[in-house]
Amino acid sequence: MTRTAVLLIALLSATSARCADGDLDVSEWVSGMLRRLPFAHGELDRQAFHASSRAYLDGIVTAYVTSGGKMKASAERAGDAIRAATIDDRTRRLVDGATAYVKDTEAGMLATLDPEGSGGTIRLKDARRRLTDLAVLADMDGNKVLDRYEAALAEAAFAKGRDLGLPGEARRLMRELDETPFARQ
Repeated sequence: MTRTAVLLIALLSATSARCADGDLDVSEWVSGMLRRLPFAHGELDRQAFHASSRAYLDGIVTAYVTSGGKMKASAERAGDAIRAATIDDRTRRLVDGATAYVKDTEAGMLATLDPEGSGGTIRLKDARRRLTDLAVLADMDGNKVLDRYEAALAEAAFAKGRDLGLPGEARRLMRELDETPFARQ
């Protein structure tokens, strides 16, 4: 879960800085999310969306492999084969976790934007409506403004493809978010 939380925050950190510092109007949150999605001529460009996810993953994998490789080489130079193997295993687990997370996040975001799973065209107006519906459900106090906790809930639901309209779903997702190390800071 910790690795997932780190990647979720990194992937969705593109939201408005105001979200982290204070309240954000629902329409501002929706616009912020939509600005980061590759729409062309009013339709989601799925290939560009997949390419940006892949580029993000490639960056993470490169960082893990580079860092792990340096630590492994240092351990090998010191003659510590057990430490080198441990570092290699840890690097492999980090890469596998990042790969699974990015694929799950991409699938979750597409599930939010295309809840029927038709694989068809996702129009900008439909995406705006779906994200607005999601943000309204995350707005626990109903004031049409997302505080940072409500924004985090909306972002997590978007990234995970979770339906906040289901009974108890918002509470379950908030509990998951509360269990991350970032929630305790």
